Amino acid sequence: MLGGFAARLLGWWAGASGMFAMLNSTCPFCGKPGCVAGAGASGLLGALVALGAADWKKLRQALRRKRD
Repeated sequence: MLGGFAARLLGWWAGASGMFAMLNSTCPFCGKPGCVAGAGASGLLGALVALGAADWKKLRQALRRKRD
């Protein structure tokens, strides 16, 4: 069974990746629909959004510490 954070992260990743895949059906690199690189890019962007959304406070604090 997944813990609270892992389940929240997985849910955000699935939603964000699906949104990117639905809105951008062509590959950003080659322009072909259904390209594997386009699916990978959607997954990577979804992961970045999920990390930010699942624990926004910790991400903001880490960026603030790095800046100072």
